Amino acid sequence: MSKINFSEVFAAGYKALSRLIIEYSTEQKEFTKGLRYSLAHTARKLYPHKSVSELAHMTGLHRNQIDDALQEKHPVPVMDKESIILGELWRKRDQHNCIPMHSKTRPSFQSIASEHLNGRYSIGSVLESLLKSGAVEKHNEDLHILSNKFIFNQNEELVINEIAVTFNRLIDTIFHNVDSNNDLHYQYTYKSTKIPPSKRDAASEEIFKHLQKIAMQGVQEIIDKYEADVPNGQYPEFGVSMFNFDLKKGKKS
Repeated sequence: MSKINFSEVFAAGYKALSRLIIEYSTEQKEFTKGLRYSLAHTARKLYPHKSVSELAHMTGLHRNQIDDALQEKHPVPVMDKESIILGELWRKRDQHNCIPMHSKTRPSFQSIASEHLNGRYSIGSVLESLLKSGAVEKHNEDLHILSNKFIFNQNEELVINEIAVTFNRLIDTIFHNVDSNNDLHYQYTYKSTKIPPSKRDAASEEIFKHLQKIAMQGVQEIIDKYEADVPNGQYPEFGVSMFNFDLKKGKKS
């Protein structure tokens, strides 16, 4: 039997991950390191009695990468380009917490950014990220440094976490149903390619009201019925996730 072409079969999954990386300017080094950490720890959890060499073969990682990842309790964050540049700007700011945008006689944003980016990224895109985060402000030809740490948007962090949690729940359900013959978890998708764009908002609103009124209320009552009198977090999560989708709306103009 020939090996499946994973890149082709999983194309929609790669597209979703790519959008996540692009939308939230994720450092590829951080993403790759996090993936290695997860591969190593997930493989060890699934196959606790296999050797490091066997885990390396299963995951495609080198044995030293498996060893390094397993020694970490949490993924070690990778310093992103904005944080490195911001730290340098902070160290070289003047007494007014400012640094010039351009200068031939002393350190400037242009010279510091150029040194660290090495032509790999646009200086303008890094400046835009720093301004957007609130870590710096532009005053005429100077950059006012407000913080020595890159300020992350908490709303973006919540969105990323929600994507991760939903993705994990869905994968868990699919694998459970593949491996089980009778103890199936609910998994059903009804879709159509016949609804014109002009009617999709109305359809989405009607589906939302229906699920909110009938399905979710009933599910909540069932979950409440089977809950034990214990503190929150006592047992692993159990529940139902519902969402409607409109792939056409996922496109940027």
